[in-house]
Amino acid sequence: MQADGESGVPSVLMPRFRCAALCGAAKCSVPARRPRRAHGKIRPVRRTAWPALAALLCLLACVGARAQTRWYAVEMGGQHIGHLVEERVATEGHVRTRIGLSLLVKRDGTPLRIEASERHEEREDGTPLGFASRLEAGGTRTEVEARVEHGMIEARIVQGDRVSERRLPWPEGALLAEGQRRLLASLPGSGARERRARAFDAAALTAVPLKLVLRQDPPPERPELVRIEQELGEPGAGQHTEVWLEPERGEVVQMQTTLFGLPLRMRSCSEACATAPPVAAEVLLTSLVPSPRALSVRERRRTLWYRVAADGAALAPLSRIPGQRIVRDAEGEVVLAIDPHGQDAPAPSPADTLPSRWLQSDDPEVRALAIRAAAGSTRPERILPRLVRAVREHIRHRSLNVGYASAAEVVRQREGDCTEHAVLLAALARALGIPARVVFGLAYAPAYAGREQVFVPHAWVMAWVEGRWVGLDAALAGFDAAHIGLAMGDGEPFDFYGGLDLMGRLRILDITAHATEDR
Repeated sequence: MQADGESGVPSVLMPRFRCAALCGAAKCSVPARRPRRAHGKIRPVRRTAWPALAALLCLLACVGARAQTRWYAVEMGGQHIGHLVEERVATEGHVRTRIGLSLLVKRDGTPLRIEASERHEEREDGTPLGFASRLEAGGTRTEVEARVEHGMIEARIVQGDRVSERRLPWPEGALLAEGQRRLLASLPGSGARERRARAFDAAALTAVPLKLVLRQDPPPERPELVRIEQELGEPGAGQHTEVWLEPERGEVVQMQTTLFGLPLRMRSCSEACATAPPVAAEVLLTSLVPSPRALSVRERRRTLWYRVAADGAALAPLSRIPGQRIVRDAEGEVVLAIDPHGQDAPAPSPADTLPSRWLQSDDPEVRALAIRAAAGSTRPERILPRLVRAVREHIRHRSLNVGYASAAEVVRQREGDCTEHAVLLAALARALGIPARVVFGLAYAPAYAGREQVFVPHAWVMAWVEGRWVGLDAALAGFDAAHIGLAMGDGEPFDFYGGLDLMGRLRILDITAHATEDR
């Protein structure tokens, strides 16, 4: 990337780019008609990595006030997988920031290159003026270009061959790159131990809660550095990142987080060091979760009780999925109960039937497919099985080659894995007025990639039927209690922030088919 007078990295960008990468990398690919051989797909960033990468980029906002370009090598599990470059230029009361990220990962041996970039323009005090975002992964492309005037965002969005425009209010107090940089740089020496704000996610067009905490434990070899911990997302369920800052010069030396259970580190170095040829890291297989035993088809149709641990990650996101609840057994250990027959609360909101950027239920081809599949029926309990069958038949080529396609892209390309099955199914349901959400998590596979009895990254749908949320899985033979949801939303990759910290860290210690809670 050539320096063109734009530089700087917002504190929230790293996690978002991680999310994008996750979505592309963690997506799963599961044949719909052969449940005995499940295929998991990692999308980091394809479907799950976007939030994680965004959190690390968020911390890069703290750079010097002069025009400069800084390079960072990106390492996962000790392997050099790509680079990040940030440029910041301050002129005549304006600050322009530009960040670029390039990563190379593998999903069960299939390579995936992820290219992401952002541009922010602000006044010197952090007042937003405009922004742009671009993400390319596995043949899919999403772009956002926007200006901010009089408290309103005027955005142009490109997804594949679909172009749309949105006008929405600027979230009060939300910060772009320069605002985040100023917040981060102000923490050391301020006498405060903590800062809270909202970081604006340019790709998602939303504000995300941001918490910064100053720690007093510099490395012995670099006593001049300070360590700042960042949580991006809802309190107790966000993505955690730590940054090492040189406060005198306002420079970020290193950032580190966990992705798919592997340490992900960004360290400042020369351009030659950062842009050295990358070595693709395998991200899908590292996120497989061993099952303590085999699960029969019969018991998976009943409520299952999972004794779980998460190596320090918050388990709260697990209880936010309909049909899942956290309890304690007689010994006080954490148990996750999953009822495959659904749950009646919380009820859907009006937004659960509306089009979204990834669930374009108003797209003519999506609506036409939904109407054909419904075959004249108006009863959701009859329509939904027909929609599941329609998705299985429509997606002719199941592969890991797709980055993270939207429903409109899937209906035209007819290719993808579990995430493509999920977004298309949810969009078809919404097109017919049935509330639906996309769930990201883990699904049981008797065998996958040479391993037996494992839980594989997966995506499915929750739909509101006869007063209850019920699970639907168009990529596997069906939904059951061996689906562990980590996060849920309307198809936006950034909805998965809450589940990122659990990916690669969740452990299943025991599974029973009878109640083990402490009543």
